[in-house]
Parts: sequence; C-alpha cells; structure tokens
Amino acid sequence: MRPVADGGAGECGSGASAPAPAPQEAVDAGEQIGVVGSPSSTSRLSVDVLGAKAARSLAGALAILRFEQDGRAAYALGQVTEVVLDNPFMRDPTLKGLIRQHGTVDPITGGHDVHAAEMLVSAVFVEDGQGSVRQGSMGTVPPTGTPVRIASDRALAALTASCAGATVSIGRVPGAGAEAALPSWFRHFGPTEEGGTGEASHVGIFGKTGSGKSVLAKMILLSYMR
Repeated sequence: MRPVADGGAGECGSGASAPAPAPQEAVDAGEQIGVVGSPSSTSRLSVDVLGAKAARSLAGALAILRFEQDGRAAYALGQVTEVVLDNPFMRDPTLKGLIRQHGTVDPITGGHDVHAAEMLVSAVFVEDGQGSVRQGSMGTVPPTGTPVRIASDRALAALTASCAGATVSIGRVPGAGAEAALPSWFRHFGPTEEGGTGEASHVGIFGKTGSGKSVLAKMILLSYMR
C-alpha cells in the first residue's frame, strides 16, 4: 500500500485541506485515446476512438477528460467498459455477399472500420476558484470533440491532492499500456479534528462469484490498517 500523494490528513474536499495543485497541465499531458462522441449522458460517455489508437487495449482503462461546468474547469474520471467496432458499409447486403465469397473487399473491410468506446463516469472533480479541486458531480454533458485521455498517476495525484492524507492505492488499473494506481479515500476511525470519522463505519461488498469481492475487502482492510 502506498499513498497516491503526500500531504496532511485533512478531509477530502474540506476547507481545512491544503490547496491542490492545478491539475490541468497534468491531465492534458496524458495520452489521448479519443474524443467525446454522440450519444452521451451524464453517467455514460460515448468515446470516438482515434484511428491510431484502434489497436490499443482500451477496455478496462481508466480515462479522464477536462470540460467546463458552471464557468469552472471540471474533470470527469471513469473506466472504459466496452469497445465497439462499426463499419457502415458492411451493412449493405450486396457487400455482405461479396465478403462471404471473398473474405475481404478492399478497401471496405478494415479501411472503413470505426471504433467507439463507452466510458462509465465514476468521479468528478471541480476547481473551486480558490486554487483547490473538490469532489463534485457531472451536471452537464461535455461537448462532442472533447479530448479523452488515459488517466496517469500524475493526473490522479493532482486531482486527489486535497485529500492526500486519507488516500491510498488499492491496486492498479490496466489499460493502453499505462497501469495507473487506483486512488481510494479511506478516512480512519480517529477524531474528526484529525481527519477521522470519529467512529467505525459499515461497508457492504456485493458481486457475483469470482468478481473480486474478497480481494477488494482485503485491500480495504489493509487501507484502514495503514
């Protein structure tokens, strides 16, 4: 276990925490994999994958994008849950018949493939205008064409700097060759003035067999022990 960033034990997003560094530069330095496409919603974003990234392993990757909300910079973090291939020309019955006969029809097959990904938004951070980044929510949908990038350790550290003392890495998220540490916020059970909850809390973990419930529970316990 290791903290994602150094800092005090202040509560995430509280006024007592140290100002977080501006994350814009850290986020924009990440590898771009695509842009926001259509249709998208405040919980799930469609991502048009760049042609140069079509052969990359993107399913499961942790992605991030910067957009504007209520006149302030906001950052949406989420996981690429699925990658879909579409070739509109191959819907034509005539072409389908040719492909069945010859296997490929240049340059239709392959050359006109379009890859799209689905990004499930799991966290949003908003700049508060006072030099800090706070946890927020996505109240609008970023415009199409907004760059979507791989979330790097540097970007995650910048976004979670205001709660660094209570943040630990519970593992790494694979994807696109950049396995970023997954930061999670675990407040200890000490006094609230020291960044704790003041008492113990109950946690429920649910999932199908083999989905990782026991592993997650172990990581959470180790985080609390730390």
